[in-house]
Amino acid sequence: MAPTIYDFILSGDHGAVKAAIAGSFESLGYQVSQAPNGAMLASRGSNKKTIWLGALAGKDFAITMLVEFFQNDGGELVARVRRDATSGALKGGALGAAKANNAFADAVNTLQDRLGQAGIIQRVVTPQG
Repeated sequence: MAPTIYDFILSGDHGAVKAAIAGSFESLGYQVSQAPNGAMLASRGSNKKTIWLGALAGKDFAITMLVEFFQNDGGELVARVRRDATSGALKGGALGAAKANNAFADAVNTLQDRLGQAGIIQRVVTPQG
């Protein structure tokens, strides 16, 4: 099974890091919002269309990712990007799961590219092994 969590170990100003991550998601068509706990939600698509049409919602298939920020034991800034592994399948069966997997992979690759270009990424870890 494809990873559902990636930890981006980052350096630099926390505000600039968060802005770079938000910009990366926005470049892929996600709307970014702040959660009360300081996490970032990135979502795109239509829940209504996804509920009615499932994977046939096409570009409107609803995808949501969560980015949590914290410091690891070494004091490094971590941006943990996660997705719900079951929601894609529940919303659209096997096709929905594939759409969710592809969207997550695109987001992770874009984050790696953009954060690398900005010189703020140290490494990427998949904590679930």
